[in-house]
Amino acid sequence: MTEPKDLHSDLAERVTNHLMDANLLRYNRQQLRDRAAADQARGTNHIVASVIKNILDQTGYEQQMTRPSVVCLCGSTRFMDAFFEAGWWYTLQGEIVLSVGVCKHADHHGAEAIGPDVAEKLDTLHLRKIDIADHVHILNVDGYVGSSTEREVRYALVNHKPISWMERGKIPGWVLEAARESRYPHPYNLRMSDDWRSLSNPVSQ
Repeated sequence: MTEPKDLHSDLAERVTNHLMDANLLRYNRQQLRDRAAADQARGTNHIVASVIKNILDQTGYEQQMTRPSVVCLCGSTRFMDAFFEAGWWYTLQGEIVLSVGVCKHADHHGAEAIGPDVAEKLDTLHLRKIDIADHVHILNVDGYVGSSTEREVRYALVNHKPISWMERGKIPGWVLEAARESRYPHPYNLRMSDDWRSLSNPVSQ
């Protein structure tokens, strides 16, 4: 026979799962903790107190509530000024910026100096940055999208990462078809200033 304590815990767990994405998430961590303490002090509403405790104990809950958005910048490293300017802009918007760590086209440590094997590893590393990012910004200066950047765009499309462009009027023609093939659920032609979190305009099938 199930003990009352087990029934209590089971119900609290089910209610927790139901509310994780609901109104309780509007409270910050301290407000939730204070509310749970008040319920326990009154000796009432133990289910609610347990629910709040469960939410507080959820792995990554605090990070979920406080972590800024993460953007990954993609483009040719021959346009490092564009990386600096975009990084500056997104940082002032309060976002975490993932950018290039090595300029492959610079004379002092370009691809010729580091070798093709290292260059390939750097390209693969940038795909991992896309994995981490919430959205991706493409620096298509004068419409230029090289082979490495094309690989990154296609990877972002397949993984359904929101994408914005430095020059929206110069997006390569293959992007729309690639977006359709990957059933891309976001607008494929956003500007830097567009809020990708509030837009929903899937590519037509």
